Amino acid sequence: MSRFLRAVRLPAPSAARLGWIAFGVSSLAFVALSVHLPVSVLADAQFDDAWFFGRAHDLAAGRWLGPYSQMTLMKGPGYSIFLALCYSLGVSAILAQALLNVAACSLFARAIWSLSGSWLLAAAVFAGCLWHPYLFPARMIRDDIYAAQTLIYLACLIQILIAPGRRSRIGWSVGAGLSFAWLWMTREEGVWIVPASLLLCTAILWRDRSRLIDVGRAAATGAVAFALVAGANFAVYRTLSIVDFKGAYAQAIDALQSVRVGDPVAYVPVPGKVRERVYAVSPAFASLRPYLERDGRVWTTFGCQVYPSTCGDYAGGWFIWALRDAVAAQGLYDTPAHADAFYRTVAAEVRAACRDGRLTCSRGLVSYLPAITPAQWRTVPAKIEALAALLLVSEPPAEPEASRGDPAELRVMWDFEGLPRRTLDQAERTETLAGEIDAPPGTRLQARCAKPGGETVLAAETWLSPVGQGFTLRLPVDVACRLQIAGAGAADPSASYNPMPPGRQMLLAGHVVRIGAYARASDFKAEQAGQRVVRALAAAFKILMPLLLIAAAAGYLIHLAMLARGRTRLDAYWWVTHALWLLLVTRCAILVLVDISSFPGVNVLYLSAAFPLTVAAALLTIGLGVRALRPPIGASARSGRGPERWTRFSARSRL
Repeated sequence: MSRFLRAVRLPAPSAARLGWIAFGVSSLAFVALSVHLPVSVLADAQFDDAWFFGRAHDLAAGRWLGPYSQMTLMKGPGYSIFLALCYSLGVSAILAQALLNVAACSLFARAIWSLSGSWLLAAAVFAGCLWHPYLFPARMIRDDIYAAQTLIYLACLIQILIAPGRRSRIGWSVGAGLSFAWLWMTREEGVWIVPASLLLCTAILWRDRSRLIDVGRAAATGAVAFALVAGANFAVYRTLSIVDFKGAYAQAIDALQSVRVGDPVAYVPVPGKVRERVYAVSPAFASLRPYLERDGRVWTTFGCQVYPSTCGDYAGGWFIWALRDAVAAQGLYDTPAHADAFYRTVAAEVRAACRDGRLTCSRGLVSYLPAITPAQWRTVPAKIEALAALLLVSEPPAEPEASRGDPAELRVMWDFEGLPRRTLDQAERTETLAGEIDAPPGTRLQARCAKPGGETVLAAETWLSPVGQGFTLRLPVDVACRLQIAGAGAADPSASYNPMPPGRQMLLAGHVVRIGAYARASDFKAEQAGQRVVRALAAAFKILMPLLLIAAAAGYLIHLAMLARGRTRLDAYWWVTHALWLLLVTRCAILVLVDISSFPGVNVLYLSAAFPLTVAAALLTIGLGVRALRPPIGASARSGRGPERWTRFSARSRL
């Protein structure tokens, strides 16, 4: 090969050039796969997918977040801002998400390379984070960008820790502030990022106290971003709240959940017996009784489907929505001030009753966390086991569900998001049955198909054929259908139809029906090439993740042994590795608490940020052991990325 290259006078490719080629090919392949995978467009998910689209639609139309109601500020606007920006730029949201993931993994891998000086480690982190099978989107929802946001923020923070030049750190500190604000405004439980952030900021100041100005610049940038969004909310709605689940509303929820009447009821934060006692002492809360005990009972059905023991009452995470709707039914969500005043009144009346003994109360330590029964606590091992199975990629990703919603609303939402490949809704998912019936001319076929509340009759298209009548029937998927001679009633002879290969035949009212062709409308299920690639990735990660974690455990034991012997020190690499594990632990702990107390929280969607963290933390921990066994020597003064820099830092940070 080298002789050929010399013959054509082309230089032999260097390792760096091959690395860039591999990076480009991997990135392009990831983007191509992402935009060809189907996603669900759920136009009827008014509290999730459709809510983010609605706010983005209002933003793009210049209406900020739309008219004020109990729905307007119930979630952070981070993902809606992203969708609106994509629409304004004319870029498909799926394509933008894929490019964002590539950029995030690239920035994070660059930070790891600067941290470790190892291009091999950086390449492994890049590939493991980018190609994780659980991070390919299955629906248009905020969790699709949450992992990328986390990696961008971490990359900026790591660069503040290690970048040698003061001027080069300006951009990283501004990026850290903006990415932190965007991350915080995308999901409401952003507190999970705080412990690791404090750890890394401690490492930054431990290394060089002059870097306090970089930390301060990042904090100031984030504060400006928050102020801009809060200022827009104040200009439009006269409230500084970015998400109105905090403040007065949180006080009311905490007060109601603190009331005790008998033993707590598992997964029911404010049981009926508690509500009855509160109605008696809180006139404000009593005004909600008609809705909560009659009109709003539909909210009890959702929790019943998940926790059968709660049927007939408001379960876990659904009571918070029922309460907001009850207040809106009173007309109190006309302005934020009126809603806040009502919630403050409820909280004050309940707490006053708690103080004077009219109610028995026990306040929790964590906001929104209801009382947890001993039986719920005993489910923690099972939840951790389920969480570990997801982190180990024990199962391939679930196929995206069928798109849903009113056809007109679904079309508008789909168009706004850039017409991504989407799954078909139930009405679009059909199968075409073609064949012949050995019958005189004029004999026609029909299909009688089940539907909610009755049956529907579908007529076949027919034409003359050499043996009788040819026919084509278009039938709904996954619906029980029976074939009949046209005009037959429900009780007349029929033949049950199930998908069958061509060449099969059946007898119908004395006539032979031959199946000549069968085709299903494309619904982008697992047989599609893109889904096969994702399944193959899942199979590979199922093998690799346990091996990676075992190697990480061995690496950490080696590191501890060498640390005890004084053969290694606590440098920047050590701080970053432990920050990643701390992030993973805090994220998982929050989701387990949510799962045992309120609603299912241990799932692929909510764990999206944890998957790349698991890969990166394991790889860096393996590196801890390697570095302990082979202490780096030498340095590259010109690049500033040599191991000598860590030796200098280690001398200052040794404990």
